[in-house]
Amino acid sequence: MVRELGRQVVQFRYDRVEPAAVADHPKSAHFERERYTRGYAKTPQNVWTLFGQIRVGRVGYRPSQAGEPMLFPLAHRLGLVHGASPALAARACQFLAEAGSNQQRVMDRLRTDHGVG
Repeated sequence: MVRELGRQVVQFRYDRVEPAAVADHPKSAHFERERYTRGYAKTPQNVWTLFGQIRVGRVGYRPSQAGEPMLFPLAHRLGLVHGASPALAARACQFLAEAGSNQQRVMDRLRTDHGVG
């Protein structure tokens, strides 16, 4: 029950980091000397947190040069690391640093303690 409440609170807060309407976002952005143009719809992303998985809608920006990846400012603002919250990424690092730990043990602990699937 506590995990579910935490998950709902994190979902609520993450959803309010940026404006809900795509039109309320800047039409273009600059990042590392590249110009990006706002997309027309939000793209969903699953994010793993200490409380389980949530889904956020994020506005993407297309690069002016072909071949470059899209930019998602929300992921940068939230500090997401390969779809994980900073707190969950730190927990994974703590588990990995424990003596005798390996990738399978870390995944097992993340699954047991935080519902990571």
